[in-house]
Amino acid sequence: KVTAHSGGKSAHRAVVAGVDCLEHGTMISDETIKLMAEKGTFLCPTVEQGKLADLIVVEENPPENISNLRKLKMVFKDGKPVNLARDEGQASFWELYF
Repeated sequence: KVTAHSGGKSAHRAVVAGVDCLEHGTMISDETIKLMAEKGTFLCPTVEQGKLADLIVVEENPPENISNLRKLKMVFKDGKPVNLARDEGQASFWELYF
């Protein structure tokens, strides 16, 4: 079995190359997440021993435009998915932050 400590574009290359698991997995794209699902690649989102990273999945790249943080698709808090549904639409970043 092979694991890689990577994120972003290097994580995508690692999944294409056939790693079994990504450690941390920061800044991975939706395309990479889909490829991981297809290939059965695991994600270990630990940031420190015994601690899981809280993850947000957005539709577009925040470094390209900070307002892309408002385009949430999925949030994981303490390793569990958070329901983003609201009566009037999608939860804002700040509602989830607080």
